[in-house]
Amino acid sequence: DRVALTSMPKALLDARGTGDPRPPFAIIAASLSDLGVDLPQTPPPTVSLELARQDWLRRLRSANRSASSISAYRVALDDLLSFLDRCGQATAPLCEETLVAYLDDYRRRRNPAEATYYRRFTQLRRFFRWLSRRSGVPDPFLDLEPPGKPQQEADWLTNDEFARLLAAAGAPIRRRPGLAE
Repeated sequence: DRVALTSMPKALLDARGTGDPRPPFAIIAASLSDLGVDLPQTPPPTVSLELARQDWLRRLRSANRSASSISAYRVALDDLLSFLDRCGQATAPLCEETLVAYLDDYRRRRNPAEATYYRRFTQLRRFFRWLSRRSGVPDPFLDLEPPGKPQQEADWLTNDEFARLLAAAGAPIRRRPGLAE
């Protein structure tokens, strides 16, 4: 015990001598690990994705994000939560494998256009990066490569197509108050 205790000040002095800025107990833990002592791993904190979803959407509203942007985030997060419910409690929502499985499932179920898939990926990545920083949980998107950003099509409507589009929008088949306006 005495040898172990006397080695701690030496480890701290050596670390400070090399400019190591870590907290003292981090240095001691690392030196114990170097000696082959297995330190207990603390599990990452548990978070409720449902509550995080509510906080995120509230944050977007307070940042004056557009209604369509908030709706897109809500739809993406609700779809992910639905997937997790279908998979059962055994699925860890904060691991890369789960998100890859979800994104694969999303592609199979919805067959989204490239731009739609790219948007879903970036929305979830942005949400999980925020959640990771806020809650101290690992970021499951850290090592995931995003899909290539789709190039916008350069095909514009002809004048005739644009006129037909405006005429159709001004006279919808289903009459609902305020729809054409």
